Formats: sequence, structure tokens, C-alpha cells
Amino acid sequence: MSELNSELMSEEEKKAIEIFTSWYNYNKKNRNKLLEADKIIKVQKTILNLIEKLEKELNSLKEIEQQHQEENGKLRVELEQEKEKNKELEEVIARLEEDVEGYSGLAKQIQKDYSKQ
Repeated sequence: MSELNSELMSEEEKKAIEIFTSWYNYNKKNRNKLLEADKIIKVQKTILNLIEKLEKELNSLKEIEQQHQEENGKLRVELEQEKEKNKELEEVIARLEEDVEGYSGLAKQIQKDYSKQ
């Protein structure tokens, strides 16, 4: 400030120059600290971006899981329905087998009766 003609400057201009000079000196002394802080901020932003991407991926996977659970639920219902149908068919087959055995016995009886005549 000694180089400048301080008589020609107003008090505001002197304060502005002092503030600028002090900021400049601070910046000069702390340049490395500021660079490190910038690096830390960049790393933090990168981490936050990764977290955001991972959250989106997680939500997407949760939606897919929900869809699979719904599909599995539908398939379970269909499976139970098919089991019930199979059970009914097995019962029908068992009755038909009984009928066939009964008809076979009846046919044998008729053959016996017919051969006696």
C-alpha cells in the first residue's frame, strides 16, 4: 500500500485494497489447503453420485423383485389349481378302474352263466 498514493484514495478504496490484499495473501499462503479442499469436494460429489446411482439400481432391483414375487404368487395359485385338477382326475381314474374291475367280474360271471347253458 505504500507504493500507492494513499492521499488520492477514499477510505472505501483503501478498505477494498486492504481486503483484496489480505485475501490475496491468505489465498497465496493457503493455496495448497484450498486445492486439497477442492479435491475433497470432488471426491464427495463423486461418492454422492455413486450413492445416488446405487440407490436407483437398488430401487430398480426392488421393483424387479416385487414383480417376481407377484409372478411367483400367480404361479403358486396356478400350481395349486393344477394339483386340485390332478387330484380330481386321479379320483375319476380310480372310480373308472373300480368300474372296469366290476365290469370284468360281471363279464366273467356272464361267461360262466353262458357256458353252463
